[in-house]
Amino acid sequence: MSRASNLAGFVTSISPTSNLNVGVVTASSFVGNVTGNLTGNVSGNVTGNVTGNATGLSGTPNLNVGVVTATSFVGSGANLTGVGPSQQAVTSVAGITTINLSSGTVIFFTHNTDTTVAFANTSTTQEITFIRTKDDTETPRAITWPASVKWPRVGLSPDLQTNPGGGDAQTFRLVTRDGGLNWYAWEDQIYFGAGRFLFAFGSPAAQNNNVNYSTPVQIPGTTWSSVSTNTIVSLATKTDGTLWAWGYNANGQLGQNNTTDYSSPVQIPGTTWSSIDVGGQHSLATKTDGTLWSWGYNANGSLGQSNTIRYSSPVQIPGTTWSSISSGPFRVSLATKTDGTLWSWGYNAHGQLGQSNTIRYSSPVQIPGTTWSSISAGTQHSLATKTDGTLWSWGRNEVGQLGQNNRTYYSSPVQIPGTTWNSVSLGSVHSLATKTDGTLWSWGFNNSGQLGQNNTTNYSSPVQIPGTTWNFIDVYSASSLATKTNNTLWSWGYNASGSLGQSNTIRYSSPVQVPGTLWSSISAGSLATYIIT
Repeated sequence: MSRASNLAGFVTSISPTSNLNVGVVTASSFVGNVTGNLTGNVSGNVTGNVTGNATGLSGTPNLNVGVVTATSFVGSGANLTGVGPSQQAVTSVAGITTINLSSGTVIFFTHNTDTTVAFANTSTTQEITFIRTKDDTETPRAITWPASVKWPRVGLSPDLQTNPGGGDAQTFRLVTRDGGLNWYAWEDQIYFGAGRFLFAFGSPAAQNNNVNYSTPVQIPGTTWSSVSTNTIVSLATKTDGTLWAWGYNANGQLGQNNTTDYSSPVQIPGTTWSSIDVGGQHSLATKTDGTLWSWGYNANGSLGQSNTIRYSSPVQIPGTTWSSISSGPFRVSLATKTDGTLWSWGYNAHGQLGQSNTIRYSSPVQIPGTTWSSISAGTQHSLATKTDGTLWSWGRNEVGQLGQNNRTYYSSPVQIPGTTWNSVSLGSVHSLATKTDGTLWSWGFNNSGQLGQNNTTNYSSPVQIPGTTWNFIDVYSASSLATKTNNTLWSWGYNASGSLGQSNTIRYSSPVQVPGTLWSSISAGSLATYIIT
């Protein structure tokens, strides 16, 4: 059957090989499948799946379909609805900043005044990405979140960046399944923009010399993002994903495929480096693809290569889901995976690998559990938190560094009392940890005042260091450093080379402020300290 004209009325029982060639088809509905090419005008609604090409749509037609399969969409998509997530820019206002979620659920929030955030037009099921950028001033800006927002720290929202660098952004995720009666929220990430400056005090300070500096000196560059140091070796990443190293290199721990010392940063090949951690004579680093790499001294298997061979350039440890890492000062390595499991390898004379034995392992072995969170490997003891806020310790304990109110060694994890622990950091034989309420606690050896108790008394269980706004912590050997939520930096403990940044070499047994209010990430060594602003 073939007809070239207009068709009105009903057409039924057309055979699969028949052609219907018409100029205009007017219908209230089509029932069944249409295969082949449809040429001409269609007036009415098309409901179902569309594959192939759709051209010549103009005006305001409605195409209501189940699935649209296409190699590309042409146009801005400005009028598309239901295709998301869509974006919107919001600037804070004094009082209440109301965010209309129908305008977009990816919110670029410019924060330049104290404000209360409110959400309007919430769907039953909705996810929000809230990207906060703050004005470039040292004035703190506060957000009061809706009472319906539930954070991991009960009753406490995440700390807001006070003094970010240009281009920095702090990202939060919020999810509701009941139309906004309850939002479940968490801090997702902090992204560093341009203008990240790296400073050092002590020695070596990456100044192409061996001078001790008791006040901060800048390392060249403006895009540093993270730093890790020990006694004589330092690593740092930049925002472009590159990795740099300097210091002592007798065991290849600088990753340069040689054993040459460098007194200023040299690049380790690659542009996708992520987290880094320097041990006593070996180094660990992850890449953005979840792989884990190691290099340096390996007599006890601390490189995780199933051997004891030294490597002077990065070699991969099997696996592609590695998350956080910690390399201890004395040949111990810890790492978590994205599934919450915890793994250890290296030296184990005192049970610091948490394997209920003292056997050395040259490849990763799992410590029981699947909810591990933050980790820290000390000289001969280890600490880790779990996602439920509990804190666990194991290893050597001759001065109470395990926080068990005793001096018993443990070769498997034992819990330290409390359920609101947040982050941990270990020195040679002392320990520091923060809680979710911003308090800071210390225990262990205290010969140089590194516990911040205004004395040199050893403690075998946690004691509080005054203050409730502590943020980041890092300790090494007998020195301790910490930032507060207002981005001030504080130091105490051993100070022979000026590593406390106090313009002297005096030991301090309680926190003293390092001048400045723009300090961000920190890494403490026994002879030098590095900080990023």
